[in-house]
Amino acid sequence: SGNVWEWVQDSYSKYYYRNSPRNDPKNSGGTEYSIRGGSWYNSSKSSRSHNRNHFKKSDSYYHIGFRLAKTF
Repeated sequence: SGNVWEWVQDSYSKYYYRNSPRNDPKNSGGTEYSIRGGSWYNSSKSSRSHNRNHFKKSDSYYHIGFRLAKTF
């Protein structure tokens, strides 16, 4: 966290986590994706993995990215 905001698979819904199951909530199917973690563009207070924001799926900004992961 802190390098770029990280796109995550979850769609964004303002009250989704309040209204969803506590364990393994499913994707909300919204029109915007959640992003997590803050970026170099934000203050250090905002650069934490629990920090969330959202943007439209079609948006592109220089401070939003994604993480590649590979299983072995």
